[in-house]
Order: sequence, then C-alpha cells, then structure tokens
Amino acid sequence: MCFNKNIIPFAACLIYVATLTLSCTSNPFSNDQEIKEAKLSGQVELSDGLSPDSVYVWLEGINLGAYTDNNGKFSISLPPPEAQGYGKGFNGELNLYFYVANYGLGSSVVVFANGKLDQVQQDIDEDGSLIEVKTLSPLLHIRTSTLLQSLNFGVQDTFPMKVIVEFETFDKTLVVESLREDLPWPQRGFFRTGIIFKSLDNPSQNTIFVDSPKCFLYHDALLKNSKQTWEYDFELNKDEILPGKYSVFPYLLIHQRNVPPELIESISPGVEDFGMDYLKLPMKRTDGLFEVMSDN
Repeated sequence: MCFNKNIIPFAACLIYVATLTLSCTSNPFSNDQEIKEAKLSGQVELSDGLSPDSVYVWLEGINLGAYTDNNGKFSISLPPPEAQGYGKGFNGELNLYFYVANYGLGSSVVVFANGKLDQVQQDIDEDGSLIEVKTLSPLLHIRTSTLLQSLNFGVQDTFPMKVIVEFETFDKTLVVESLREDLPWPQRGFFRTGIIFKSLDNPSQNTIFVDSPKCFLYHDALLKNSKQTWEYDFELNKDEILPGKYSVFPYLLIHQRNVPPELIESISPGVEDFGMDYLKLPMKRTDGLFEVMSDN
C-alpha cells in the first residue's frame, strides 16, 4: 500500500510509518503530568524573632518527622499508600504538628484519601505545601549564665561553680521538672542539679552532664506572666571536664498537656533522659558560655 503512487506518495508514507512508531512508545501530546514524589513542605517562624531552625515537624498516624532548616523550612516525603500501615493507605484527617518545648504547639490538618493527599484541603495546597507560614509563640524564655566565664584548675582538683538560670513566662502557667536533691541540715529548701556543659568543639565526646547520685525529678510550677531565678551550686571536677569552650544550660522538661506522647517518642526513645539524646529535644534558650583553660 505504501508504494502505490496512486494512493499515498512515498514521502507521506514515511511520515505515516514514523507516526505509528511514536504512538507505540510515547505520546508527546499527552496531558498526563509527570508523577511527583508526594511530600509535605512549608515554613515556620517564631513570633519573638528568634531563629526558626530546629523546629520539630511531625505527622501523626504515619509517624514521620523532620527538623526545620535555618530559614524555618521543612520537607517530609510521604511513603506510598501500601507502606503507610493502613492496608491500601490512610483515609481521613491527620495532624501535622510543629513543636518546640518552650513554645506553644502548632498544628495543621492534612486530609488523605487512599493514602494520597486529598484534593480537598484546608491548610495545604495541591502540592502539599502549607498555604500560610506557621507561627509559634513563646511560653517561656530561658537565659543561663555562670558566675565565672572561665577557669584554670591549676593544682586544684575541683572548683566551686554557680550557674544562674532566669525564666520569663508569658500567658500560660507551665509545669517544669528539674533534677534536685535535699540540702544538708541546717540548710533548707532544695538544691537544684542537672547542668549540662555542651562542648562547642566536640559535643559527642566532651559534653558533660553534672548531677548528683541523690538527685530526683521535682516538679515546679512557673506562673504565667512572671519571672523567676534558679541557682545551681556544685563542684566541677577536673577529671570530668576537658579544656575547651562550652555552652551551659539546665536539664529541664517542660510539660504541655496537648503534646502527643508519640511525638516525643518519635524524636528519640531517650530524649527526656539525662543524657546525650536530651540534646535532640527542640528548645530555644540563651545559653551561658564557659571555658576551661589548659594548664599548659
């Protein structure tokens, strides 16, 4: 048929055959969009102007989390429906939470249909991005300082230390747990412990947790719209802390009733323990700066 001059010219025949070949592999005129990786993204800001980095963003139900970058931006890739743990995928609403321990908890609603983002949403657009920047407000400001900014042990094996922690609470009374121990008679009250010296040079190796064998968790209620000061007095041991620069801050657990326990667990199983995992807990503080000088 193709070579019959009375039916189709030869050049037209070649075009016809090429068109048939293309139609078997791809359609350049198709309206189908390229399949994109499903994800949630957006931006977080803090109303007091502090850096919005390290805000923990967590999707309940599917149990996915990520930290914001220095600009407060985040991105969470969603697993395919069959990998979500709900058969063919989740159907319904899930909360996307925004968490910093001493800021009010934020949340947005994400609607799923068969494990995929539903076309009808209220807080995100069709691409899974937050429609508005999420703003978190502070519940508590924490500022730590030391009576001395540096020391050289010299021939001393121990050195007395005083750490001062100032709190400013805003529109909500907070319950805070700290490590404490009884003072010896005739002194009264409590002696707070639980100070962390985080190495600025090598955090994984040189960070020091200063507590006491007798310490235990004690509850404090920090009243709203008030200021308080706590003081920590203890002995710093030469054998326990290496020369170098450190940030200094207290061990604190700040309780908000509306924070799901699964959110805290997802950060790390040991995030509330007095150890390295505690450093993963998102909290905004002004830390004290301290340096241990070398004997050399």
